[in-house]
Amino acid sequence: MRTRSDRQRRAPLVVTCERARHDDAAPVVSWLGRRADVVTWAGETAPDPLSADWLTQQFNKSNPRHYTLKGHGGDVAGLFALICFPDENRLHLTRGIVAPDLRGAGIGKRIVAECLRLLFESQAGVLTLHVFASNQVALALYEQAGFQRTALQLSPVDAPDPLIRMEYRR
Repeated sequence: MRTRSDRQRRAPLVVTCERARHDDAAPVVSWLGRRADVVTWAGETAPDPLSADWLTQQFNKSNPRHYTLKGHGGDVAGLFALICFPDENRLHLTRGIVAPDLRGAGIGKRIVAECLRLLFESQAGVLTLHVFASNQVALALYEQAGFQRTALQLSPVDAPDPLIRMEYRR
């Protein structure tokens, strides 16, 4: 397993962002081994076990739209989804995940940057998200990008800590 210092020493990962496709599902499913991780990431309605077929069906929906970040060789480095709420003039970031061996390598920052790019390309004025209060790394990432904490709420899944709602207004 690579350490954080190993990731910092290697060349920066070249990453592209594109709409998720069926062949992107299997790698993402492999990152989520425990049922608790699946429920936290995809919700209680996700199948047990999580399958690439189910995730591909999610990719094919028009709302939310799923996006992948891919490295130079085409390997999936991360995935996220944006839900559009046109009546609220809002996009909502959900289902963000980074490949386990790339955590700490800047993929989360790139996901946030892509979400903000898509926000500015859209008609929406606000990008929202929820993050567990214990996830200090993600909280720092979002705050560094300009997100503000707007609410604290109980988690809909059986999680040990509450969710913080954050928003970015353009």
